Amino acid sequence: MRPDVRIGFVSATAPDDVRAQSGIPWFMRTALERHCGEVHHLGPLQPWIARPLRIASRVSRRLPRQHRFIDSNSEQLSRAYARLLAKRIASSRPDDWLFAPYASAEIAHLETSAPIVYYSDATFRIMCDYYPAFSGLSPRSRRAGDELERRAIERATVACFASDWAAASAVRDYGAAAEKVVVVPMSANFVAPPPLESLRFERTAERIRLLFIGVDWERKGGTVAVDALSALRRMGVDATLSIVGCVPPAHVRSPHVSMLGFLSKTDPRQQTVLESLFRDSDFLIAPTRAECYGCVFVEAAAFALPSVVANTGGVSTAVAGGASGVLLPPNATGDDYAEAIAGVLADGDRYRALRASARQAYETLLSWEAWSRRLNQLTTTFRTNATHTVDVRATARSRTASVPSAVRLH
Repeated sequence: MRPDVRIGFVSATAPDDVRAQSGIPWFMRTALERHCGEVHHLGPLQPWIARPLRIASRVSRRLPRQHRFIDSNSEQLSRAYARLLAKRIASSRPDDWLFAPYASAEIAHLETSAPIVYYSDATFRIMCDYYPAFSGLSPRSRRAGDELERRAIERATVACFASDWAAASAVRDYGAAAEKVVVVPMSANFVAPPPLESLRFERTAERIRLLFIGVDWERKGGTVAVDALSALRRMGVDATLSIVGCVPPAHVRSPHVSMLGFLSKTDPRQQTVLESLFRDSDFLIAPTRAECYGCVFVEAAAFALPSVVANTGGVSTAVAGGASGVLLPPNATGDDYAEAIAGVLADGDRYRALRASARQAYETLLSWEAWSRRLNQLTTTFRTNATHTVDVRATARSRTASVPSAVRLH
């Protein structure tokens, strides 16, 4: 930690809530505290208008398409956040910079002299009609979401995005200056990776163990994963599939399929089970239909577990451009996944290399330490209460130059 640096953490949720937004803000806060400086929490933010907007948003999901809205896409809520934040910033000693993850509404109308690092895994524009929750929105909700995103990117000193996919949208869809937009891949939903010596890089059994993790069965492509298992078995491969995170449809019943339900990382026993699955599986299979990034692919890489994934959204960045997995087209079938897996298995050297490359990609590019190092590089020129200019292109060049070509992002 750099004790001379004070960071204001902007989040509407409680800073110690590991369940909020899949725990990502909590892990970011922990990484900042370990590697970047003293973290000053500016949340939670609970303006009175937040609750009625949240209720109305839930009710709107029952309305016909083009009549729905998202509660965070509200100028009133954004201005309420800004007022609360301004008071909290004024009542404490100055922060060297503010970190605002997933906080477009929180910072869109915020007036402050402190430099802001805005961080997100997507822009509003590319989420519309991509994720189910962002589908069928009213024209008014779309305009409001677009405006808040535009203002947030404009307010930010540096706009960081988890993937090339999201960063490109900031420039293309919101006119962001290319020199202030930078890709900083997220890490896994745990603080410390498993020790290298605890991992295996060889296959240890003839049976192939596939792992599927996802709360949303449909969006994560669960049916395709089951089809891939069936295709492998038709090919004569002794394969099994472990399903974590959800309860599949009733027809998904087979002696070769294990259903473990949701495993919480806040429960030590369930965490141990999850880690064992990462360690003992041969492939993580993810035929996801929509994905902003996919921290689960980074978790797999930390365990040297190759991912076989759909190349959609920001997935290619999460698997380090293919260094930690195999990328397939978004419309790939179960047969396609089976053929890809069988192709890797047919070459033992390729499989070993893929496992080693996955762990290397984690250590070099996808760990929280690497994430924090990039933020430190971006923020070294910040000075509170001054005009700030950051040459993120030079920083990005420096970052890329330090990454081995096997895991370099393009």
